[in-house]
Amino acid sequence: MKAIVAYGAGDYRYCEIDTPKAGKGEILIKIEAAGICASDRAVYMGGDPWGGIESPRTPGHEFVGIIEEIGSGAEERGFRTGDRVTAECIMPCGKCYYCKKGLYHLCEDENGFLEGGFAEYMILPEKALIHKISKDIPAAEASLCEPLSCSAYAVNQTGMGMEDTVVISGLGAIGMGMLQFALLRNPAKIIGVDTNEVLCKIAKELGAAEVLNPAKDDVPERIMQLTGGVGCDIYMEATGNPISVRTGMECLRKQGMLFIYSVFKNKAELDLNQISEFKELRVIGGHLSPNAFPYTIDCLKKGKINAKVMATDIFSLSEIDDAMMTKNANGASIKTILIP
Repeated sequence: MKAIVAYGAGDYRYCEIDTPKAGKGEILIKIEAAGICASDRAVYMGGDPWGGIESPRTPGHEFVGIIEEIGSGAEERGFRTGDRVTAECIMPCGKCYYCKKGLYHLCEDENGFLEGGFAEYMILPEKALIHKISKDIPAAEASLCEPLSCSAYAVNQTGMGMEDTVVISGLGAIGMGMLQFALLRNPAKIIGVDTNEVLCKIAKELGAAEVLNPAKDDVPERIMQLTGGVGCDIYMEATGNPISVRTGMECLRKQGMLFIYSVFKNKAELDLNQISEFKELRVIGGHLSPNAFPYTIDCLKKGKINAKVMATDIFSLSEIDDAMMTKNANGASIKTILIP
């Protein structure tokens, strides 16, 4: 089969390798589409904020595919050949403290990170968290299930309601997903923030009440104007830029919520008195997408989420280098999809 094999930063090779076979408890899928995550780009560019990523390997943890082969014992999980599926990117142990508490996304003894979607075929191990997904959803859009589930989980964690003014900083794939899932909560006002004018325009068309560009607008001043001088109720950080965190603390009302869903390359210097003495803020972090896949898949099937507008760039596997560089070349890029 054809696959992308990563040998190191900038060295992603379009190769022919052996097609895997489904062993005991395993499922083999034929990949229809696979999305490029911001983390994939970070590693390709030479960054590794997580530490310890090994090579050679076949990347790709945002994918959708059709079951081709089911290993012995795997049929007991309720899947059949021909089913269309996706899977979560972690394989929790099910035995540690956090798994037993239902917090499997914080597992201390994971069975590994599930990737391999940048190929024609992929093995889903016995411990993989697999979900069926409707064949009515176009493949490129279905491949967004993983990042969209992250967005859905993030929004759910805030507990936002209809009286809240919500600011979403960063309108990439995660932020644009947050915007759409937040709209389903019908809050009083959603304000998007991004330096990319094209993404701001898309957010406005999707339903943001207002979009602000920090390169042009005084974001804290404008948010205070929009909230009668009080500040926003919830500030969702999806940029990975420490400046955005500081902006959020400035924009929030007293007892507001700072929700951080980002991977940061640089440490943020914060005025902790803003969290305690002056504003009594709630600061919450978000990681992955526990229990959010079924809801996300249902929203996609019912057309509640516009994934089409987010699948902005389509490439073949052989165009991997161009696909990785799309963010730099296309100012309107949200999500890049590889089609085997």
